[in-house]
Amino acid sequence: MKSVEANPLNRIYVAYNVTATELNKLRAVEGAMVLYTVKHSHSYISHACIINIIKKCFPDSSTAKNITCDKTKAREITCNVLAPSLTSYIVNEIRNVSFFQFVMMLRIKKMSKWFQLWYNSFPKLV
Repeated sequence: MKSVEANPLNRIYVAYNVTATELNKLRAVEGAMVLYTVKHSHSYISHACIINIIKKCFPDSSTAKNITCDKTKAREITCNVLAPSLTSYIVNEIRNVSFFQFVMMLRIKKMSKWFQLWYNSFPKLV
């Protein structure tokens, strides 16, 4: 029992009464559900509602019973887990193109104008 108290991770497993593999499944399901919510531009309120529906549809599933991914947790997963990895992915993709176009529209005194910015990036000569 002393080793369980010494390791903070084991305390989490004991508190939630789940094993390490079940906790990893929960993390994977919560992450996948949040990614789906963000990808399809759903709100965090609808995400919480879908989680509640999943709990009711699959009452015999231990994973469905133990999911706790409300609005606040979904936002934290989005901001602290998904955003950094997706940002680095997008930056790497932009580095691989030779140019891209940025277009914005400004409305000044009831007159709309389009301003275009061309960014050219040439590969370094070695």
